[in-house]
Amino acid sequence: MVFPDFYFKHEAMSKECSLPKLEYALPVKSKVVLEVYDIAGDRIMTLVDETKSAGQYIYDLNTSQKKLNHGTYYCRMAAYDDSARAQYVNVRKLTVAASL
Repeated sequence: MVFPDFYFKHEAMSKECSLPKLEYALPVKSKVVLEVYDIAGDRIMTLVDETKSAGQYIYDLNTSQKKLNHGTYYCRMAAYDDSARAQYVNVRKLTVAASL
């Protein structure tokens, strides 16, 4: 399995844009689970839980119906190929700043 790519895209902070966009690229069709955990390790929301075709995807937390208070979180992305034998898991720290 060629590994997916997962990263945050930060833009200039403003009242309208205070959260990064979560971007990921899949080299092959994969089952994707993108979750947010609090600092204690409790899952607080699931952003994506579906099979996606190969390609690039963006999840914009600013336009999401799911809101995060300021604080530190962890985003976990897991991708599984069709055989479910190969998997990719990546965890990234996400800091949400208070609104200006």
